[in-house]
Amino acid sequence: MPIFDSLPALSDRDLPSVTAAQEFLAHTFTNPSLARCAMTSPGWTNENQHLGWQSWKTLEWQGDAVLYLVLTDTLIRGDAKKSIESRASSRDWTQSNYHLASCAGQALWEHLFLGRGERTNNAEWGNHKFIADSLEALIGAVWFDCRTSGTCLLYTSDAADE
Repeated sequence: MPIFDSLPALSDRDLPSVTAAQEFLAHTFTNPSLARCAMTSPGWTNENQHLGWQSWKTLEWQGDAVLYLVLTDTLIRGDAKKSIESRASSRDWTQSNYHLASCAGQALWEHLFLGRGERTNNAEWGNHKFIADSLEALIGAVWFDCRTSGTCLLYTSDAADE
């Protein structure tokens, strides 16, 4: 995982955000810097380049793929009477920015590391895209964290039969 090998160490300022993410996800990170990175917007990294944090972009990309895979697998193994179109529609809705933000908004919004304009230009608990991107990044962070620590269970057809 070379892209994340050089993340900065957590500071006292980071701990409440990482704790909130771990509680929301029910996952204790082996590398909590991944959670911190997953909660860091591109605007914040641009304004604070001297601190060395990466934004959530790479983790969000990975998390989006993991979420797509898990949702697709869950829906395929679900109600056999539903059409593929109906399942695809369910997957698309579940993966939408609005839905993801409604799941995680109040738990994550105040803990995100956002640029000044990103926070002040968004009302209440924020722009759905920021929260959805961070949640997808947190899913990607869990994926990377589990793979690195060797605790991920990889799906196989044998495991599905058990």
